[in-house]
Amino acid sequence: MPNDMTDGHNSMGAEVEGLTPDRFHHHIAALERQKGKVDAERAVLNKLRKAAKADGILLKELDAMMVIADMTPRQQREHIERSKWYLEMLAAPIGSQMTLSFERMAPNDDGSPAEQEILDTAYGQGFRAGLQEAPEEANPHAPNTSIGMKWLEGLRDGEVKFSEELRAQAVRDEQTELDDDLDGDLDEDGSGASLH
Repeated sequence: MPNDMTDGHNSMGAEVEGLTPDRFHHHIAALERQKGKVDAERAVLNKLRKAAKADGILLKELDAMMVIADMTPRQQREHIERSKWYLEMLAAPIGSQMTLSFERMAPNDDGSPAEQEILDTAYGQGFRAGLQEAPEEANPHAPNTSIGMKWLEGLRDGEVKFSEELRAQAVRDEQTELDDDLDGDLDEDGSGASLH
């Protein structure tokens, strides 16, 4: 144990080794600039969510469905079945009447998902990437494989869906002045609902 209070790396009042005041202030300035950018983007996100709500979209439900849309078909089925069970356990009238079902694809002998399920998942991911105008290079799969080609097919279909008309509408929505009331569907940090 060091005898002098300034010995050792955790000593009180000691300078961080190798960190000059200029470098410290560089980090603080960079963090503050980035925080400003995040705050500005959060304001844009809130404005876009208000526009969606004004058009009748229930934001909590949309947030939940976007989480579910990113799941594999098997995870989606399991989520729906758990939700149905929860409703039944809570004695919600809809719980016992809910008949949502998905066509179950037989898994491979080793229990891995069937090829069509994998392709459908890749298509859905590509479609959502197309809606976000992602480049083809964002394909997480080798483009010359069947799953990579399915992702690219989804990407192109998503791009078509996000056509000039929708793009123009999105620009109009961004420019629309909406009331300053934050909608009740936003958490205090500006994020939406979570299923986790």
